[in-house]
Amino acid sequence: MVFMKSDSLVSDALKKIKEVEKDLITLKNDYLAKQDPALKEKIEEKRRELDRLRAYYKDSVMPSCNESYESKRRRLSKWD
Repeated sequence: MVFMKSDSLVSDALKKIKEVEKDLITLKNDYLAKQDPALKEKIEEKRRELDRLRAYYKDSVMPSCNESYESKRRRLSKWD
């Protein structure tokens, strides 16, 4: 059951990162078409949000998944 939780945590985090990346691409295309300075600020906000999400994924999600893997490995090695 713990592993399903970590799988959903990973997929949710990656899904959110992918959504922000798509939003960022859309904003960049809009900026290139319109050259609106307000869009440039929105692009910077999305970049910061993307950086935060990637840092969260790297610092929180991946270690929890690795920890789950290690606990599973230890549990299974007891039966070998």
